[in-house]
Amino acid sequence: MQKKGKLALMILFLVMGGMGFSGCDKNKGEDSLGASRPIPNLLTDLSKGQNGLYTTQWFGDIAAFTLTINFDRTECTFIFTEAKTGNKTITKYTYQFAYPTVILTPEKETERVVIGTVVSGRPFVADEITFVDAQKNPVWMKVNRKR
Repeated sequence: MQKKGKLALMILFLVMGGMGFSGCDKNKGEDSLGASRPIPNLLTDLSKGQNGLYTTQWFGDIAAFTLTINFDRTECTFIFTEAKTGNKTITKYTYQFAYPTVILTPEKETERVVIGTVVSGRPFVADEITFVDAQKNPVWMKVNRKR
């Protein structure tokens, strides 16, 4: 009889353990705190035409340098920073913005006019600007909005 009692107790432990482990399936419940989810774009939507580029900041980078663009009321500042040396080149432009086009006119006459195309209003993707010159050749790099 002692063998039957040990056998019953062992079966009971196995059944309870199986029930306990079956309730721990991570795929059925909510994601853990470290799970990755899309981050919504909480910045103002430029495509609605209510907000201009005033106070926006844009950022782009490649291996050789980074580009930061800060828009003020009537002008914008381009800051090119070399990755290796940290040297900065600052260029100012006046701009005109009518969504989706921004026309950048340089302060220096030796530089060329640049046309940017803004993409905004996507819920889970940052706004972006791509630039071309008057001949439609790509200029600089694509930049993404930071604020």
